[in-house]
Amino acid sequence: MDAPDTSSVNFLDIACLLKINPDTTLEKLGGLINASVFDAANIAGTLKQKNLIEFGAEFPGPTGMQLTDVAKNLLNELNARSTEPIDVLDVEILKQLSGGKRMPIELQNTLNLLPRDLAFRLYKLYKQNFISYNLKNGNVELMLTEQGFLKANESAKPAQQ
Repeated sequence: MDAPDTSSVNFLDIACLLKINPDTTLEKLGGLINASVFDAANIAGTLKQKNLIEFGAEFPGPTGMQLTDVAKNLLNELNARSTEPIDVLDVEILKQLSGGKRMPIELQNTLNLLPRDLAFRLYKLYKQNFISYNLKNGNVELMLTEQGFLKANESAKPAQQ
């Protein structure tokens, strides 16, 4: 059997997956990701299409959600790669954020990166405390931390004599 294709996974998918735990229900997802019921249902549908979550079949009652093995493997890979050192592409992402880009899609278009590649980079920057993010209305907004701002601007300074 072929390995599952996770090339379309983006940072919003990852941020939402991180909020899902064993007792998360579809009905609670909106509150967890700071989104309306409609936005949460849309995101859950997208995660299901990407084979990242499964829905439980309890009736009557709330609709349970579980991470699939594909999602668990993806999160394991994310955590493993999040310890890698910061490189030139990571610094460029920080510079773009410093310059006013706040949404992953803006970064993706500016840097011409695949969604999955950018998602892995953003997660690494988040785990290493260079960026922070907020989930709101079915979107994710990125912000630099103080450490991220300093890192983005350290290469812009002229060399000291």
